[in-house]
Amino acid sequence: MSYLRVIVLSFLLGACAPIVPATTPPQLKHTPGAVVVVTNKTVDAGVFQVDYPQSWRIVKTSIAATPFIQLVFVAPDDSAITITQIESIGDSSGDNERFMTLDNDTTIQVLIKPSDDADDNFHALADQLIASIRSQQ
Repeated sequence: MSYLRVIVLSFLLGACAPIVPATTPPQLKHTPGAVVVVTNKTVDAGVFQVDYPQSWRIVKTSIAATPFIQLVFVAPDDSAITITQIESIGDSSGDNERFMTLDNDTTIQVLIKPSDDADDNFHALADQLIASIRSQQ
């Protein structure tokens, strides 16, 4: 009976061993376009970095074929801040649009789109996020 247990145990342990080593799928390994690294407090877009509130979502809206990056930071109340790398500073269309030139000569357009439910907390966090935009170190 113990011989049978050893055989069954051997089969069970053998079944737990990986059959094929885990690898990164090709579609993730060779994704074209700018790489964006998101940590629990910072987004590194390659040419600029931004600190963001942890409860906000980050959406990369620029496509791989474009040389510039565009990120949207979405607050829990669906307010949004869009940061776009652009070639040159244009004319501002109002209080909800800002232009910045960073230390590495990267030009950034910031669009603020508060939701109908936006409160002072959103505006304070938006100001902090915008103040944290800096060139890649």
